Amino acid sequence: MHVTSQAPGARPWRAYGRLTISIGGTLKYYSRLAAIAGAICTAAALVLVGPARSDAATYDGTDPVSTGCGNSAITLDSKVVGPNGSATIQLRYSTSCRTTWAKLIGGNAGSPGDCAASYAIIHRNSDGLQYRATWTTADSGSIHTLQVNDANVTSYAQATVDYCFAGPYTARTGSF
Repeated sequence: MHVTSQAPGARPWRAYGRLTISIGGTLKYYSRLAAIAGAICTAAALVLVGPARSDAATYDGTDPVSTGCGNSAITLDSKVVGPNGSATIQLRYSTSCRTTWAKLIGGNAGSPGDCAASYAIIHRNSDGLQYRATWTTADSGSIHTLQVNDANVTSYAQATVDYCFAGPYTARTGSF
């Protein structure tokens, strides 16, 4: 079918370009063009985002620093632990490894017979797998747990800090 004008006396379509619909030629051309464009978009998405990591589960129970996962870490959520704000629990996420772990900043080693040592927990909601890191006298600044696979599941971080003069206090991040 070939359209050259809308009605007698109306401006021809060619003023805006010629509209040609051909079942055999033009439709096949646009179908091929759409398929090629779709393939290019898919390839670009894989390059920019990267493929889903099928080996994410192999990171369960490993250290985010020694595996290099900590190099792409972001903080998904954080909460202050206790009333004075000197300790914070963070839920950390590796964008390259698709793992999470808990990081506790500003805890303490406790004092035997007086108060307990601070600790952090990472908890994966889908199966209850969790790892705990306890503050020792050798720690300064922060501690972190081992990491868990977080591909297509959610996890949260939790910490308990005993300030010896008050507490213990517990805080938990949201699940992400």
